[in-house]
Amino acid sequence: MYRRLYCFAVLLGTSLVEAVVTTTCESQVALETSLLQHGLLVSSHVEGEAKHLHDLAAHRHSHSQAPGNSIYKIIKQDQGSTDSKSSVLEEGFFQLVGFLGIVCETLMLGPQIMLNFRRASTAGLSTEMILAWHVASLLATAYYLESRKSIWAIESVAVLSFCCAVVEAQILAYGPLYEECSNDEKTRKVLKWAGILIFVSLGAIALLASIISEFPWTEQIADGSSTLLFAAGFLPQFAMFISEWSVEGYHLNVTILDILGSICTTAVLLHDDGLSMASLLSAAPFLAIIVMHCILLMMLSVITCTETEKPMDDASSDAVSESDSLDRTLFSFSRSVTATAAVAARSVTEDLQPDCKLLGDRFPARTRTT
Repeated sequence: MYRRLYCFAVLLGTSLVEAVVTTTCESQVALETSLLQHGLLVSSHVEGEAKHLHDLAAHRHSHSQAPGNSIYKIIKQDQGSTDSKSSVLEEGFFQLVGFLGIVCETLMLGPQIMLNFRRASTAGLSTEMILAWHVASLLATAYYLESRKSIWAIESVAVLSFCCAVVEAQILAYGPLYEECSNDEKTRKVLKWAGILIFVSLGAIALLASIISEFPWTEQIADGSSTLLFAAGFLPQFAMFISEWSVEGYHLNVTILDILGSICTTAVLLHDDGLSMASLLSAAPFLAIIVMHCILLMMLSVITCTETEKPMDDASSDAVSESDSLDRTLFSFSRSVTATAAVAARSVTEDLQPDCKLLGDRFPARTRTT
């Protein structure tokens, strides 16, 4: 039941962001339509009329040329239809890539949330990293929303901010503030704080977007700040790994899904804006995430290969995965079955010993003579 509630909270936040983005786009289209109706977009109308006159003149000129021009026109039309088909396929492919990025970013912190829920603890996860990611995702969402970037980039960072809100709720519920509460009460606290923080995140996105729209020079500040916060947020987690020389409490799937989602979103941004310095600056937050996660993967590999095994205590025994628990249960079951079979065999042997002795006395063994 609690897993469904977590998924419902994340999906609710995603739906709210889509509603906000759709409303903004519809208002922009309505504004442009009203301006066109009132004659404020005269320049574009004049350009359209001039283009129409130019096409008409070119059409008349083509009729005065040799008949071979008709074949040339047919070839050009075929090339144009082929180019339009390829552009449609290309656009559909990048739409699919953007959707894949949204799915990866939505599921990114899911394994970490479930790990924290099973352990009823956030030990091993840096609070500073989650806070930095949360603030950076809020800035990036406001920046992409006001700069009219791809809808996939907007939803990726918005979903990340909502997932960070859920993890922050777990940090509060599993911390010393509610240490004496039961696990069910802690779960209710997680749901309550997650809902509060998600709505606060929505308000912060709206406030930051209004500031950026009022002061356009703050766009680059928001973009640069989000990039720095995404990169700097990894440093406290690196320090925790090195100080404890253990990766316990951090789920590897967070890194894998975040890298995939960032690669997909970066590809969509570079496709929409073209490969230029401006597009690279727009994709800088996702590029920073990819680089820092690669460093984290190398650190995880070194620590996993060099750390020594420690005796399992009560706290770490609760942190075992479901597969380890299943193997341990099967081993205990097989050992108990073997012991029961041995006891049964021993008891049967002891019961049969007097009967065998009696039969031996009644029918003594005979030696065969040849």
